[in-house]
Amino acid sequence: MTIAAQGRERIAPPADLHSHRMGLADAPFAIMASLLIAAKLAGVPLNGPIASLGAALVFLLGGLPHGAFDLAVARRFARSGLASYAHSAALYALVLGIAATAWTLAPHIALPIFLVLAALHFAADWSMIGERFIETGVGVALVALPIAAHPAAVLDIFTAMGGADMAATIGRGGMVVAPVASLVALIGATILVERGRSVEAAQLVGSLLAMLVLPPLWGFALYFTCVHSVRHFREIGEAMPGLGRAAWLRTGAGLTLAALALGYALLPAMRHLDAPGFVPAAFVLLAILFMPHLVLSARIDSLRRAAR
Repeated sequence: MTIAAQGRERIAPPADLHSHRMGLADAPFAIMASLLIAAKLAGVPLNGPIASLGAALVFLLGGLPHGAFDLAVARRFARSGLASYAHSAALYALVLGIAATAWTLAPHIALPIFLVLAALHFAADWSMIGERFIETGVGVALVALPIAAHPAAVLDIFTAMGGADMAATIGRGGMVVAPVASLVALIGATILVERGRSVEAAQLVGSLLAMLVLPPLWGFALYFTCVHSVRHFREIGEAMPGLGRAAWLRTGAGLTLAALALGYALLPAMRHLDAPGFVPAAFVLLAILFMPHLVLSARIDSLRRAAR
């Protein structure tokens, strides 16, 4: 629940949080990857309209819930009770409003900022590598590789989100950056193997291969839902021990539905979308909600340190 710039420390991780043995939390990646491989081998079209809609639903419904717990975790570490929680809620609302305004009025600026920050955020998933440059390279590869491997498909999405000129610029940048970043990411996988973290290494290599050979929406859905989101959920469980199943469902499902309702309410303002549709709108919603998640993650780290 941190970004690379906020340090490596995570919320109350146990010593064996990233075990070299596959655990229950690693099963979603293996299951979804196996299903996608089987579909690919069977010739099932994964890049058609229905399949693309399915991928967007997967990364929304599988990815949004982990961010829904930000305020709950912030409250867990707040020292001054309700006042501190209200501060976190106000900060969340402020950043959410700024992000929504930016995507409404200047999407061509919001898009590259989102991609850069997403790369840094993904880099924090790999803090067990222990080398900041390598971790950053992994994050950049996870964003840049689909751009370079599937330029036409990604160009269509980015054009709808931020305009043709910015989409073309990002496409050219991805072509340049992806090979180097991917090489750095493979070095990171090698380091993980050397440190006995074969499960994480397999997930990293598997994610890179998925982004290379699968349609970009499914490659992103696999990583975002089954690696990034799952790891955040594991950290949330460590931060909030004893949280009952009802509380998990109430918080995760309730706030995720609220986020989707917010996205639906914002859609009329998204007149800049050159090719209106569910997939571009889904990414815009994800990008809007990403900013308060990023900022509140940094605040959670600050509250946790102060609570010691």
